Amino acid sequence: MIIQSNLLTIQGQCCNIFEQSRQDHVRRRLCCQLSVRISIELGTTLGWQQYVGMNGVRMGWDQFGESAPAADIIKEIDFTADRAVRMYRAAYVESSVVQ
Repeated sequence: MIIQSNLLTIQGQCCNIFEQSRQDHVRRRLCCQLSVRISIELGTTLGWQQYVGMNGVRMGWDQFGESAPAADIIKEIDFTADRAVRMYRAAYVESSVVQ
């Protein structure tokens, strides 16, 4: 199954920099026009709730102390595009949030 939708991608290397530099049109789109939101962060999901909202999906890794080559960690925690799609479907498609 291919999920088709309008997609707004916002890259934020650092939330502080993003907050200082984002333009008004990005702020309006985040606040008003997007009902389906997912953040993907190879790190903590802390802080992303303010962008994805209470019903948004946050994909990340909220545990600390892992030590291995990056490729091994990514495989171990299933940090893949397929997982992001599964999380999206579970939250929005299968729950009938998106019509």
